Amino acid sequence: MIQKLLLSLIIPATILYGSQMAVTSSSSYYIYTPAGIQIEIEYGTGTDGYSYNISNYTGATLLVDIATDTFNCHTFAWYYQGDLYAYIAETQFNINDPTPYVGNPSNTCYSIIYSDEYLTDTIASNLQVGDIILYKYSDTTYIFDNEIKHSAMVVQTGSTTTSVRIKSKWGKGQIVESDLVHHPFYTPAIGDKLLSYPGDFVCVYRHNSNHTSTCLISYNDYTHTYGCYYCGRSLITNNHTFGAYSSSNTYHWHTCSVCSQTIYGQHYANTYTINPITHIGTCNVCGSYFEEPHDFVYYEMKYHCSKCGYETKHPLYPNKQEETENEKIA
Repeated sequence: MIQKLLLSLIIPATILYGSQMAVTSSSSYYIYTPAGIQIEIEYGTGTDGYSYNISNYTGATLLVDIATDTFNCHTFAWYYQGDLYAYIAETQFNINDPTPYVGNPSNTCYSIIYSDEYLTDTIASNLQVGDIILYKYSDTTYIFDNEIKHSAMVVQTGSTTTSVRIKSKWGKGQIVESDLVHHPFYTPAIGDKLLSYPGDFVCVYRHNSNHTSTCLISYNDYTHTYGCYYCGRSLITNNHTFGAYSSSNTYHWHTCSVCSQTIYGQHYANTYTINPITHIGTCNVCGSYFEEPHDFVYYEMKYHCSKCGYETKHPLYPNKQEETENEKIA
């Protein structure tokens, strides 16, 4: 049985897609896109970071000085979509295999530009900003045959492998900008008497026309967030566009004309007209006139209404059950 856990946001929200977690009976963790794509994840300890010496890599530039195992290069490129500071507001986790994002051609917002190719200047010259590059071991005789090594996002185009710029999280280390080849996760061709390796493969993925922010991802009382149906990302958050309030004697509600979500609230007022049984007020939010029985709390030898402040030693309406029934009648 799958138990779903909602991630915490700064404002409590109803999260529909993308940021949901599921825990299986075998304690495997997953995220799901609105299209139903399942991505397995794992959590780091938060104590196992590693800082790379950036100066050892020609042209590398430090972007964010964070060394942690709580999210990795695949999370940064595929889930955070290269947002340098998404990890602050969102839950952190590691994606070890991002290929489910592109595994089904009819259920993806990515096009495959290159698949298992040796990195060349020709490939470099055809890259576009926003492309995701997947680095893989290539040699079929190598122990790590086709194992995924690294994900990075293109931030600047060029004509050679050293003029194109990418950004990525370096394993358990920092977020860094570099060229295509001067980083710890690319191995070029090696050929000598002791060791022969033809060089790493790269795969290149690019968002296609399916990638639109038209799927409602989450909402709260104030805003709604739309994202891509296929990857669940490229989030756009805007304020609700509400129509006029509707109301009953107890509640008011209004509906967003964009996302169709209805937000409910309970009437309240700053001042009331008070009688021994009820208090009467005009709602501060919707402007509706409402009347409701006192909500008595007993202390200091008196009954005190928690809403209007009316107090008495002999309430005419002290029974909570009667209050409940009266509210139902209203």
